[in-house]
Amino acid sequence: MASIRTQKRDKAAVPMQVTCGPCALGTLCHAEGLPFAFHSLFPLADEKRIRLGAGEFLFRAGDTQMGIYAVKAGFLKSCVPLTDGRRNIVAFHAMGDAVGMDALGRGAHSSDAVALNGCEVCLIPLAKFEKLLEHPAESVHLRQLLGRELARMEAHAAVVGTLSAKQRVATFLLNMSAGWEMRGYSKHAFVLFMSRDDIGNFLGLTFETVSRTLSYFQSNNWIAVKGKNVLIHDLKALQSLLEHSG
Repeated sequence: MASIRTQKRDKAAVPMQVTCGPCALGTLCHAEGLPFAFHSLFPLADEKRIRLGAGEFLFRAGDTQMGIYAVKAGFLKSCVPLTDGRRNIVAFHAMGDAVGMDALGRGAHSSDAVALNGCEVCLIPLAKFEKLLEHPAESVHLRQLLGRELARMEAHAAVVGTLSAKQRVATFLLNMSAGWEMRGYSKHAFVLFMSRDDIGNFLGLTFETVSRTLSYFQSNNWIAVKGKNVLIHDLKALQSLLEHSG
């Protein structure tokens, strides 16, 4: 697996940048194995990457789609604007994730993409992306990406709609753990790169409920929390919580 620049791995890892290997769009960005007719599309991603500061928008709901983005460094959140001016967080994005697929088919984004910290993204322009998908293998890869995104959205709706507060927070921690493990990092020690308010928004809970639930887990010695750093002592305890109501 390609390397990710980070701190020492015996602490909660804060990866700063991902190379192409773990990227969700990595297999789309290289010409190897493609017919010569497609080689003129490369380099597929724009050479000048987009850099955002915390709170800046990559795109807003209603914006015309410019392409598909891959998170190179940093973190973002996807938010759906509500009629009362609030925003409902529907996803968090870390290095290697694809962003902007909500506009495929419609040509306009249905959500905002907002940087949570200083971040950098690669842009695959829409015209190149659509041309590349004329190749059967690449269109299969896109369907797989869309299928995973749909499954994620359905799973999140089930979490918010059916689980208790403790179960929602446990599920969130387990998903974070699995995400870092997938990137080659510790599944036990990691950083919550979003605020408690954002976690609550995402899970349909208040800030106070999220904080109280994390404190409950810590009092049972299932986790240790210091600021945004989380150390999971007992993954099985969190998993078993999902098997019981309340």
